[in-house]
Amino acid sequence: MVLATYNCFQIPVDVAFEPAIFGTSPFSILNGLVDLIFFIDICISFRTTFLDERTGFEVRKTKLLAINYLKG
Repeated sequence: MVLATYNCFQIPVDVAFEPAIFGTSPFSILNGLVDLIFFIDICISFRTTFLDERTGFEVRKTKLLAINYLKG
């Protein structure tokens, strides 16, 4: 939640005002780490099982997990 809040403020400020400090190495590294953490979160969520509402069984098939994730 903290990283999402950081992105909510950092991205608009960077796009609108282009402050010189955002081009420095510490901010570049921080933004890269934030992006990496979000990418890892997507990969983990993409592989998380869910319960089928009709059968009540846990779904573990990769294709069905991907379809479920992409639907929302």
